[in-house]
Amino acid sequence: MSRLATVQFKGKSGTLYPFNIYPITEECADEAGIYVFGNYNRELSKITPVYIGKAISVQSRFIDHHKDACIKANGGNTICLMAEPNETKRTDIEKDLLGGYNTKCNEVLNPITPK
Repeated sequence: MSRLATVQFKGKSGTLYPFNIYPITEECADEAGIYVFGNYNRELSKITPVYIGKAISVQSRFIDHHKDACIKANGGNTICLMAEPNETKRTDIEKDLLGGYNTKCNEVLNPITPK
């Protein structure tokens, strides 16, 4: 894979997580981790997260992603990867990142408050 750059995404907790940025057309490594589809503006050196997720196999999750249309419609042109073999840590990091960003393609779960 030809890495474009690196980036740190900040979770709601303030924790910074390091990611490698790759073109969306690249084949991903077959490893467990967190992934962020993003809109990368090279001139501004800025990336806007469009979708945040986790997977046991990023490679298999990347193929025909269920949010592909939304990601493309929102300018998704990169995939950012952070390897994390531990399922509990992946879940915690994903939740932290989702709390820190208002992504266009992740569903926001609104809990129903009992009356």
